[in-house]
Amino acid sequence: ALMIEPGIKYLMKKTKMSRKVSSIIIFAIVLTIIIGIVTWGIISLISESTNLLQTLNIYIDKTYTQIQKTIARMSITKNNISNNVLNLAQDTSKEILQKMSTWITEFLTKLISVVTSIPTIGIYIVITILSVYFVCTDRIYMLDFMEHHMPKKWVQKIGVHIREITIKLGGYLKAEAILILVSFVISVVGL
Repeated sequence: ALMIEPGIKYLMKKTKMSRKVSSIIIFAIVLTIIIGIVTWGIISLISESTNLLQTLNIYIDKTYTQIQKTIARMSITKNNISNNVLNLAQDTSKEILQKMSTWITEFLTKLISVVTSIPTIGIYIVITILSVYFVCTDRIYMLDFMEHHMPKKWVQKIGVHIREITIKLGGYLKAEAILILVSFVISVVGL
């Protein structure tokens, strides 16, 4: 609600609309953007996880075959490696690959189960959306109500602390955005 407050004030000033109408318009725009991003992320996550699960065994078999070829290429007579050591290396590599396959499969299965629990998450999202809407539309009335029922010193101290928190939080978010942008640029250049 605090993040979309400047948009609501801007729309109210430019179009002379009431606070409720401005809140609905800005809230609908922000909600559409958030839903679009989340939907795209969930669809991408499900499709990539499904593709990885389907091709995981192929990659594990290829890796195991490559390890077997590498072991077979090693000259047993030149390196004086006994058959026991070679058998142990083959068995160990097979166990490691099986455990990795099991771990990745379990992880992706749990990830898909979390994604499929979206109806429960949807209920929480609807409640959050409704509460943000009501806070946006009735913010002035809530602040007015608090000011009339609290001592003036408390209201002044709370106002100072809220301003400090928003300034610090804004600086933190700006720093995080810069770090993410730098990491993105480095990754794009590197890849």
